Amino acid sequence: MKRDSDAALLARVVAEDDRAAFELLVRRHQSPLRAFLRRLLRNDDARADDLAQETFIKLYRAIGSFRGQAKFTTWLYRIACNTYLDYRRSLGDAEVTSVEDLDADTLAGGAADAGALAAA
Repeated sequence: MKRDSDAALLARVVAEDDRAAFELLVRRHQSPLRAFLRRLLRNDDARADDLAQETFIKLYRAIGSFRGQAKFTTWLYRIACNTYLDYRRSLGDAEVTSVEDLDADTLAGGAADAGALAAA
């Protein structure tokens, strides 16, 4: 059985509002995304799960705005980073204000193309 690419699934979601295709994207990326957020949150599993869910909700709402100038995973992890930063700001943490302020080793552990996050 051939596995659909992220780009093919994304195109189906955008063109047809194919929720099954979106579910496949979520299933494919939820474990590594949650692991990435757990590292950012110093192993707070419950909060990482909450932020991962929020990331996928934001992704679904913005999916039509994906321009394809970066890999899908770069865009997904950028949304996750912004969700994390929003969470930190909600706690009154003024120390971390952008992706560039995050620890490079933590970012590199989350996505193969983590270097592209800061540029995204």
